[in-house]
Amino acid sequence: SIGFPADGQAPQGVDYDTWLGPAPKRPFNPRRFHGSWRWFFDYGTGDLGNDGVHRLDYARWAFNTALIAQGGDPLYLPTKVTAHGGKWYFNDAQQWPDTLQANFEYPQQDNRPGKLLTYEMRVWTPYNTRGHDLNEGAIVYGDQGYIVMGNRHWKAYAGREELVAAGKGDNNARPHIRNFLDCVKSRQKPNADVETVGHPSSFLTHVGNLAWRLGRQVVLDPETETFIGDEQANAMRTRPEYRKPWTLPKV
Repeated sequence: SIGFPADGQAPQGVDYDTWLGPAPKRPFNPRRFHGSWRWFFDYGTGDLGNDGVHRLDYARWAFNTALIAQGGDPLYLPTKVTAHGGKWYFNDAQQWPDTLQANFEYPQQDNRPGKLLTYEMRVWTPYNTRGHDLNEGAIVYGDQGYIVMGNRHWKAYAGREELVAAGKGDNNARPHIRNFLDCVKSRQKPNADVETVGHPSSFLTHVGNLAWRLGRQVVLDPETETFIGDEQANAMRTRPEYRKPWTLPKV
């Protein structure tokens, strides 16, 4: 909970107008500032874009690894998205939901079955994932087994609950930074490049939030990254207004 703190004065030395940038002009509030700005529509994307993007990211990574191993194509963007939930737990100034389920549907192609990626947000729960010592993670289910992944380890199961493989790693910032710096020197593609990793994973958070705010399913054209026959959804792909002088150039 972030409470309901009163508006006040920006800290000394802070150029609050520049901090707001293109966002609407509002009185300074300590909860609309560093750290908790992400819980407000004007600046952030809630926990789906805060922490959820990382879970969606390695869920996509593991899902794609499985698809490629079977001779298929990796996932890029879904065609149908729904999101259900609300602000049902915390009584505070937050605007984004604290309870959410978002479903991303990938269509059937070339006689290959469709796929479903589901994100669940329960930021208030103290419970771990399927008995593992992690309260955030990703699971990929197949018809022969499943794999559970956290930030530092993974376990693979066959049949019902037969553990067949396990491993450890480090998914925190340091190895990503090291890989990025190495690629600056070598000119190789980073492990988490913007085009095939960063953008589609981030896009899922935005379209999931958009479906939640609309309260209905949205249908996406993955080629153009626009919503099919949906002016209301397409209008929400950007801000309704950029506060001057922070405006986007026309291209």
